[in-house]
Amino acid sequence: MAVVNAGTRRVASVLGGGLLAAGLLGGCASQIAALAPVGGDNVTAVRNAAIDVVTGSQMLVKDAPRCSEVAQRYACVGATTDGLPILVDAPVDGTRLTVTVGTKVLYAGKVRDVLDAVARGEPIPPGDGGAAGGAG
Repeated sequence: MAVVNAGTRRVASVLGGGLLAAGLLGGCASQIAALAPVGGDNVTAVRNAAIDVVTGSQMLVKDAPRCSEVAQRYACVGATTDGLPILVDAPVDGTRLTVTVGTKVLYAGKVRDVLDAVARGEPIPPGDGGAAGGAG
């Protein structure tokens, strides 16, 4: 038979509270991780949207696109596991992008449309086909 006294109850209470807090913080961590892809600056949004477009097209990314700013535009280059180049073009305001894999344009449209669809767990909508240079 276990002996329970005030000290034992206090230790059990502290340990139980600690486990509860750890469980709650674990839930917060997953929510924070879900927000990570939509946080950051324009180049981060463009890069994340490009990766989402490629993976949403059932292609695997070997080298995630790396972006550079050239003449008020982001130019990003990566590769699929099949060795096809991933090319991304976007204005530095981060409103639109064009994603090309090999010779096929996978998406040309608004960055926000891609990020919003992925955040909702929905398929990426078809782009509007517009050039990546216009305002969104």
